Amino acid sequence: MIEKRVKTVFCGAFLAFLVLPLLFVNLKPAQRSKAENRKLAEMPKLRQEDGSLNRTFTSDVGSWIDDRIGFRNAFVTQNALLQYHLFGLLSDHDDFYLGTDGSLAYATDAVIKDYQRFDLKTDGELRTIAYSFQCVKDYVEDRGAQFFYFQCWDKQTIYPSSFPAHVRQYGEESKTDQVIRTLKEQTDVDVIDPKEALIRGKAKYPTYSFWGDATHWSRRGAFIGYQQLMTEINRRRSGRYRVLTEADYDLSLTDQGMTLFGGIHRPDLLESFRLKDPKAYRTDEAPLYLSQWQKNSRTIYRNDSAGNGDTLLVIGDSYFDNFLIDDLAESFHKTVMIWGDYIQYLPEMMDAYHPAVVVCENAERCDRTGRMMKVAERIRR
Repeated sequence: MIEKRVKTVFCGAFLAFLVLPLLFVNLKPAQRSKAENRKLAEMPKLRQEDGSLNRTFTSDVGSWIDDRIGFRNAFVTQNALLQYHLFGLLSDHDDFYLGTDGSLAYATDAVIKDYQRFDLKTDGELRTIAYSFQCVKDYVEDRGAQFFYFQCWDKQTIYPSSFPAHVRQYGEESKTDQVIRTLKEQTDVDVIDPKEALIRGKAKYPTYSFWGDATHWSRRGAFIGYQQLMTEINRRRSGRYRVLTEADYDLSLTDQGMTLFGGIHRPDLLESFRLKDPKAYRTDEAPLYLSQWQKNSRTIYRNDSAGNGDTLLVIGDSYFDNFLIDDLAESFHKTVMIWGDYIQYLPEMMDAYHPAVVVCENAERCDRTGRMMKVAERIRR
């Protein structure tokens, strides 16, 4: 009798497991999954807009059921939480991993290869890189501007414990270390390298986040880089420009922890820097040259209270564009930020903006030395 009841309960539970998800299918249009942070598939149509037969109808139905089946969000969330808490794994991590210290790490195949020192430059390549940088520096300064190279470092260099434990390093010097050493030894390029300042700074402040943005420095790390850059610019430019201090900001702690697939979230209280009295403003200034790089890959600020008529040209990436460009704009009459992938247009940039200072900035994971060689070739012609 007891055995029969157990079987009945088991069969009933099994049928409920099969039927209930179908009864609770999500039929609402234009829905997003909070757990997966993506748009759910829409109801498929047998015919396309032009009246032709939808040849992918059956697979579209399968995708719609997969996305809309009842309780999917709960299962996705619980599975992700189970893997995270029991095994320290991230579901559908999309290049995000957990480091040995439990923090969030960003590790594409290229980043891993670089971390392991499997992409080092040859001595010949380094000599060519040095020669190219020197050509660019000489060209910029012949045009009446000061040239600086700023090296940004990714999280795993400043916080090695943030990288996955199974990834081993082979050697002390990375590809970026090689380039910086070579520029210092073989050129007179003004190289600004905040690595040691960021390492020292982490004893007091998180210079990179623990569970927040794993692909950039924290706002405090950016501020350390900013002050080193502006100090060096002023050293070469006779103290011409204003340098912001902590007193110029309202500082507050905010939770900047990321929420990952499955709704996994860990609080990460980090400093937010908000300028108390910003003078610079972003403009919609029309491009002087109607080329693709200038229309889609530039940001321009103006500051009528800077106390000078100088233009700063930054050729870089998101380390500056997302964190520093508005701060730098407080020191110059005009500040122009152009994406580093377009550095081959340097002569056009010089003609368009007539900068007093040019800063070429590069993230560690973005090797643009090849592009620097190409612009050097253009300059030499």
